[in-house]
Amino acid sequence: MFYDMLKIALRSIFGQKLRSILVSLGVAIGVIAVVGMTAAALSLQDQLRQQLETMGSETFIGMRISPLNFMPGRDRKKWRDLRRRPKLEISYLKSLKENCPSCERIAPQASYGAVIATRGKLKLDNTSAIGVTSDYNGVAEIALGYGRFIDEYDVEHRRYVCVLGPSVVDELFKGGNPIGRKIKVKGIPFTVVGVSEPVGKVLGQDKDNYIAVPITTALHHWWGWWGVQYIIKAKPGMMEQAQDEVIATLRSLRRLKASDENDFDIFTPDLIM
Repeated sequence: MFYDMLKIALRSIFGQKLRSILVSLGVAIGVIAVVGMTAAALSLQDQLRQQLETMGSETFIGMRISPLNFMPGRDRKKWRDLRRRPKLEISYLKSLKENCPSCERIAPQASYGAVIATRGKLKLDNTSAIGVTSDYNGVAEIALGYGRFIDEYDVEHRRYVCVLGPSVVDELFKGGNPIGRKIKVKGIPFTVVGVSEPVGKVLGQDKDNYIAVPITTALHHWWGWWGVQYIIKAKPGMMEQAQDEVIATLRSLRRLKASDENDFDIFTPDLIM
């Protein structure tokens, strides 16, 4: 019985070689795809975990729109509502510091992607510019290689100074010492005051390819669709209280009624994972 069934199966396979090859190929591709996707997902999760560990488990971000809102499946009305959200403003900082006692540090940030930076004839086409305050160094944990970071005097007086990532130094100064020298960011001259330690790549993105400037200077010159984001480090063991205080403060600043949904997002490590 078994041999009869085997003969029939073999006869069918050899009688329809093309179909058999295609079926086998399809199965092989499916298995390889599943294995590859699983490996990629595990690698992605591991890299995300490493990135979050550098920021700390008690750090979260208040922002206009969370990247998770860009997942597939959103209806058109939801997209319209998201686009209509007003930006978070730098003027919120004072109220957040006064009304969030569970927050250890609150660092506003304004981000600008695909920025052109130049020094003489040297040009870097695709770097990132970030507007920051002195507190940014306490939540993003940037380690300075040499020079100094952006300080409160720079922010208060809207100074034209910057801190460079090592990749920018390599491109515009060919590894030389840039301290005290000038570059142009989007056509505006800045004096280099510091250079950070190298971090490397995370998720394929070069984390050393950035230029940090005082947030007041950035907001004065550049329009950003995202507005200001607030990176917030909670006091030890007070993550939930800190989030509640930030949400309540932002709702008050934006004059939302009790029945209104939040017109901002809180982005946490748990959500990313």
